Amino acid sequence: MEWFVKKGLSWKECNARMRIARGIFRWGVARELVPPTVLQGLQAVSGLKRGRTQAPETEPIKPAKFIHIEWSLPHLLSVVADAVEVLLLTGARFSEVLRLKVQDIIMEDNIWHSRLNEHQTANRGKERNLYYGPQARRF
Repeated sequence: MEWFVKKGLSWKECNARMRIARGIFRWGVARELVPPTVLQGLQAVSGLKRGRTQAPETEPIKPAKFIHIEWSLPHLLSVVADAVEVLLLTGARFSEVLRLKVQDIIMEDNIWHSRLNEHQTANRGKERNLYYGPQARRF
């Protein structure tokens, strides 16, 4: 981890690379190419914490400006442009729109919605619903 920090990587990137390294060594241990003690040593290394390390903090990723999205729409394939429109109208994540199928949309009493089984917070027991107003229904 110190080597990553000296290279100027952010604390998040250091932690991500350590997870990759652990995965590689886990693979090696499973195939008896690496002694298990090496993996145990790697698992004992704690991740870096925000504000508690010399590793730099990354700038937060900001959402795209709406005007830039509008400018890009005419240059996208029609199916991609439609997906972007649905994103804007529903507040969905891109991965959720990509997985969406027509049979996932429930049309009850003029209210269209989807209950998503696979989503970012599903592992925490959270429910995720998307609602489609009149404009979103066009797509």
